[in-house]
Amino acid sequence: MRRWISTGIGAALPAIGLAAALAVFVGAAGSPARADDGCPMSPARDKIMRDATGLAAAEAIARLELLLRADRIKTCEAIAIDRAVARAEASLIGLRTASGVLPAQAVFHCGRFDPAVGSCDGLVGDGTAQPLSAGLSPLPVPGDKVVLDVRLSDASLIGLFRTSPADLLDGKPAAVLGTAAREIEARAGTIVFAVFETKGAWRYRKAVWYF
Repeated sequence: MRRWISTGIGAALPAIGLAAALAVFVGAAGSPARADDGCPMSPARDKIMRDATGLAAAEAIARLELLLRADRIKTCEAIAIDRAVARAEASLIGLRTASGVLPAQAVFHCGRFDPAVGSCDGLVGDGTAQPLSAGLSPLPVPGDKVVLDVRLSDASLIGLFRTSPADLLDGKPAAVLGTAAREIEARAGTIVFAVFETKGAWRYRKAVWYF
């Protein structure tokens, strides 16, 4: 089976629950949370990160986003918090099929979205076209068409797209699929992504699925 690798801020296995996903970033009990480069979280931010693991996704997002707006936050702290927010958001953005919902496999955040190339570069660059570091496999292609299933508060869809890793690497524009009301055909070897404008810490959210 093909495997993908992602270095993006929101790569996550759909099967991972919110508590487990956030726990990756808050560390073991009694130990300060650390960002990827090893710098420790402040005690106050560390506590909020830990407390968020027991909350519903929407409430966890609201609390964690407050941290991103804090003064004097270190970049490494912001990256860790932003990744935790993305994992929570992935549980609220899906593609609905006849047999259930496929949660977003990755969520990227940015203050500016470029529809010409589909990029959303925030604290960490948009890794949609890169081999997946989280060890994600392409999803089985649904036998029927899919539609967006979004429970993310204050999220307005501004674009729904389909592309492929090769086309992204070549700088080719993604095909525009329409709005959330339209059915989407997921094809093997393609990437489907939806871009939302929100009132969160970052203006745009880009949710990604690999097939």
